[in-house]
Amino acid sequence: SRAVSTRLWPLCADVLRLVDGDSPCAGRVEVKHQDQWGMVCDDDETERQYHLVICKQLGCGSAVATSEALIFGEHSGLTWLTEVICHGNESALWDCKHGGWELKSCPYPAGVLCSGATEELRLVDGGSPCAGKVEVKHKDQWGMVCDGVWEIEDAEVVCRQLGCGSAVSVHDQAHFGSSSGPIWLDKVACDGTESSLLECKHRGWGVHSCDHHKPAGVTCSGHITPRLAGGDSVCSGRVEVRHGEETWSTVCDSHFSLNTAIVICNQLNCGTAISILGGAQFGEGNGTVWNETFQCVGNESHLVYCPRTSHVNQTCGPANVVSIICSRFRLVNGSTQCSGRVEIQAHGAWGALCDSHWDLSIANVLCNQLDCGFAILAPGEGYFGEGNGSEWTDSLHDKSSDPHLGHSPVTTLEAPQCPHGNDASVICSGNLQPKARFLSRQKFKSQF
Repeated sequence: SRAVSTRLWPLCADVLRLVDGDSPCAGRVEVKHQDQWGMVCDDDETERQYHLVICKQLGCGSAVATSEALIFGEHSGLTWLTEVICHGNESALWDCKHGGWELKSCPYPAGVLCSGATEELRLVDGGSPCAGKVEVKHKDQWGMVCDGVWEIEDAEVVCRQLGCGSAVSVHDQAHFGSSSGPIWLDKVACDGTESSLLECKHRGWGVHSCDHHKPAGVTCSGHITPRLAGGDSVCSGRVEVRHGEETWSTVCDSHFSLNTAIVICNQLNCGTAISILGGAQFGEGNGTVWNETFQCVGNESHLVYCPRTSHVNQTCGPANVVSIICSRFRLVNGSTQCSGRVEIQAHGAWGALCDSHWDLSIANVLCNQLDCGFAILAPGEGYFGEGNGSEWTDSLHDKSSDPHLGHSPVTTLEAPQCPHGNDASVICSGNLQPKARFLSRQKFKSQF
């Protein structure tokens, strides 16, 4: 073979790029020399370490796949470089040795796929961002990873890449349900040390021998799942959490904030938190008491995103566990979807809100929460007729600065002596066209 030159590339004029891939971090390797673009030949003398240097130089992570660049589409033009030899620790491709600048033809232009070409990775349908079916985003589409030869080492890479700690368990055979959409990866084989799933070996994008009933799944140690137990529905009861696949633990009522309650209600698709109860109002539960305090801001989508502080030495017994009542709001009997009598769903039943603490500032927050603009009027005294269910009161004591009714101070919901002639109502500025139906369950889910 030819003697390899020890000549280095000039630093000032040459430019590196990847072309015809799905992102700037994937494609055929090209260099610009003397104002002309040319390819790099993937010949027998070229060492594979040059791919590592290319990905690092472009800020695209590490090399996860190398191949003849014909897979990146048709190409024309000549090749600038052959016999490129890198050790892998160079800071730029021009620090590597090569066979000299010479425009020639090459049947095998080099291509590379870097880890930065992977747009996103996620876990779905597992109850939190740290558990579920493994999906990757490729060509702007989310797709599944097959469970063929899916092992704990593969799961370890996923958990670490997502910042979810370590892998607790791996799942196959649709443990979290079947998938749909593209099937992107199959027979993923990691050694457990990779920083990205695409650094692991696999059969190639879209190459698979499985179906949508065999998605790979994982539960990470960072997986924290909340539930409400002992109530009359999934939206009220004793707060319990589970870390990874441990047993359920109750939560102490000391230092438990309204913001944390809001996050739990939202994660459970139960609207907003309207009441926090101490003293084991829904029973003491079984098992241990959670030894951490959640410090949620209130806008987190899942409890796992809330910071936590440890309280190892706390003295909190079973009689001091906290409970939550979540609720949805609706407007009924009005002429539009954004006007009517204010009703709250609590304890599994809808009831009208008493107007004893009702004013325009509270009504304004509710209109905004329901995507109905601002409050025009906040009439009381059963302006839109009397309700038939329970009458809820003393649950909302709002400030005009609160962006959401769940941020308002709350007290325990009861059924006090408040006649239906004192139902709270509101007329919002939004959606002034006559309504065809009341707000649906899906509408409530999207709002909370």
